[in-house]
Amino acid sequence: MDYYGYSLRPAWMWNYMPYRVNPERREFIRMCGKCGKQHTNKSLCAARNSKCFKCQKPGHFARQCFTRVGRVKIHKNELKTVSISTQTENCNNKKSIKKKERDSKRLQDYFDRKRTLQELPFNKTGNAVFISTINSDCFLRDQIETLKTQLEDENFIHTSTLMELTRELENTRKLRETIKIRDATNSGNYHQNRRNYQYRGRRY
Repeated sequence: MDYYGYSLRPAWMWNYMPYRVNPERREFIRMCGKCGKQHTNKSLCAARNSKCFKCQKPGHFARQCFTRVGRVKIHKNELKTVSISTQTENCNNKKSIKKKERDSKRLQDYFDRKRTLQELPFNKTGNAVFISTINSDCFLRDQIETLKTQLEDENFIHTSTLMELTRELENTRKLRETIKIRDATNSGNYHQNRRNYQYRGRRY
């Protein structure tokens, strides 16, 4: 029986779902009204020293509870107004060092990007579509990729030119060594022929 929204019945009832069919024995098994499980001794009930999550009363589980819990009404005068600045300060106080470093890095990147956009020659034009095109990251990314490709091409050209010059220098060095060897050989032959000629002149 309910009286002004409150239940006068006990928080738990023994006859709530009292039986369960056992398919093996084909008989009814009496279930506990406090915990909803089967046990022969009341002292073995798991809900004996527990508290109900629904009505916060001891001695039974919430699945066996019959208590009607009404909503708790809060008066308007009891409500507290919290300013946004206070909530922001509380959030900042709860932030870790890693999150603060991340936020500061994001702000720094944002201001750097804005500074770069302000240095562009067409930043103060009145065309909104053109300004939105300039302010987009895709435009800057495309320009950066183009410059990167040009630098890579120039670097490849310089590298190939340097390799060709290195090969030419190596060939020149080998040619100079060959010329030195030939000069030394020719000089030795010349002196030998001269000695032979002088020896023949003395003989005759």
